Amino acid sequence: ISDNIINPLMGAALDRDIPKMDEIRRLEALQIQNNQEVAANDARNAAIRQQRREDARAPIGEGEAPDAPILPPMASEVITEQAGAIPITHSQSSDEVDRNHEYKIRRAALGDNPTQEEIDAVVSYRLKHYRIDFPHLYK
Repeated sequence: ISDNIINPLMGAALDRDIPKMDEIRRLEALQIQNNQEVAANDARNAAIRQQRREDARAPIGEGEAPDAPILPPMASEVITEQAGAIPITHSQSSDEVDRNHEYKIRRAALGDNPTQEEIDAVVSYRLKHYRIDFPHLYK
């Protein structure tokens, strides 16, 4: 009765299509099936996460540690190596020595958006040479 009489009257009154009972039952079955699949996926993902946590807590035995990855050189190292390959030209005042020359090259090589690692490398270089240039300050 509802599929043939009530639904068409309600659909006309509400100005929209009212689904038939067979379609409503099919949608409810799909929703139940979807909820079951979601629950199964959640349980499987929880088990995988738990296994990964346990694996991460396990101590690494002798010979089990993976080899350290080979990282490309930092951009500042590459730039300073390239800068070292450029021949040095002598200016008019060749007797004047600029202690900060290499530091200035490294600092300029940082560019606009250096990483913290690159900045730390330049700072470390300068602090090392400060000790060389001013040993009396570190006694």
